[in-house]
Amino acid sequence: MLREKRGLKRMLIIAPKGTYANWFYKEIPAHMPDRHRNTTIVHLWQGGNSRTELQRLPVLLRNDDTMKILIVNTEALSMSVKAMDFAAKFVKVGDCIVVVDESSTIKNPKAIRTKKIIQLGRLAKWRRIATGSPVTRSPLDLWAQFEFLDPGSLGYKSYFTFRAHFAIVEQKEFGGRKVDIVVGHRNTDELSRLVAKRAFVIRKEDCLDLPPKIYAPPRYVALTSEQEKLYTELRDWTTAEIDNGKFVTATQIMPRLLRLYQIICGHVVDEQGGVHDVPTNRLDELQSVTEETTGRNIIWCNYRRDVDKVIERLTKMGRRVVRYDGSCSDAQCEEAIYQFQGRTGVVQNGQVVGERICPEHLRADDFVGTPHKGGYGITLTAASTVIYYSHSYDLEKRLQSEDRPHRIGQTQSVLYIDLMAKGTIEESIIKALERKEEFANLIMDGPARIRNLLLGS
Repeated sequence: MLREKRGLKRMLIIAPKGTYANWFYKEIPAHMPDRHRNTTIVHLWQGGNSRTELQRLPVLLRNDDTMKILIVNTEALSMSVKAMDFAAKFVKVGDCIVVVDESSTIKNPKAIRTKKIIQLGRLAKWRRIATGSPVTRSPLDLWAQFEFLDPGSLGYKSYFTFRAHFAIVEQKEFGGRKVDIVVGHRNTDELSRLVAKRAFVIRKEDCLDLPPKIYAPPRYVALTSEQEKLYTELRDWTTAEIDNGKFVTATQIMPRLLRLYQIICGHVVDEQGGVHDVPTNRLDELQSVTEETTGRNIIWCNYRRDVDKVIERLTKMGRRVVRYDGSCSDAQCEEAIYQFQGRTGVVQNGQVVGERICPEHLRADDFVGTPHKGGYGITLTAASTVIYYSHSYDLEKRLQSEDRPHRIGQTQSVLYIDLMAKGTIEESIIKALERKEEFANLIMDGPARIRNLLLGS
């Protein structure tokens, strides 16, 4: 519409590294109208160093009527001066729209990436953001995303005045230094109305006829005697420091909480950074779950160490497994999706020209990966079961990873199973995710949901 009605000539798409290539290989070829496809130049940023790319970049800066689309990963803009400089030149040519996909990646107003992307947005004629989870920690996540769209669009010209109105802040003293700490939130119904005026929100259940998600009760995993000993010692030591009134900062506590959870998952990290396995019942419970389920499974792990151990166990069981984490190249990731899904589109010059079918004997039974790498953008509708072998506090990664199989093309209900050590920090992680999700829904669904909750209580 912007191209045909308002003279749009160029488009800058900014997306996380794990998903930005999908725009080039899947989304644009699938959704761009035929009348524009053959006259549009689409370029996927690869670093700006190869001979092919160096020849292509000047073409993108020509000021003519040819539609040009540049796709850059979010991380490149914060880490590469070359990427940022070229993106700015591309937008400045004129009549450009800047789109931030998974815009919760710019929720931190202090982050370098946020500042640079907002700076790029100022140069563009149009701006859009897209995300399935704009609020993943608190309503304060919204300020930077809307600041990119239009400065002051939520009624506040600075983050601090915005925070003062919608957050409850207490001043605490740490080591002789006074620090403002957010301890709660307020005026959420007002914020919801402000967002509703400027956002289009639609839920999958309102627009897609998908089978329901089914959440199974947690599968509790007992700690081994060695895990119990290590966990108790570290927990008691940390608790004693706090109870004795000793000054302890968040930066001191968080690594210990991390170590507690690593013990639950079956490994410990020593002072030199070495990783050591601890006997765990978790792999046995995972094996029981996979033996009970039918169909193909996605298994999400919070740590790459967990991915290693899960793949080793499943392979010993005779199952065909593909890996999808930070150790995989883009080509390996595409191959993993192909083997799990059983098919993939064949793309030439940014266009889908055919389809490749995976022989049944090569199709994977299990897709094992980390939500950080595989939880965004990809389609895994071949799965009927999602197993969380280990977890994180990041609500966005949880929600996104849940939706990899639950999207267009899914014809069966998806079962979700969490492995959990009862009476440990792992239970607190799951409860924290549930609280965050309900609060995010309050903001994005508007006052109607708030009223329903109050009436229900």
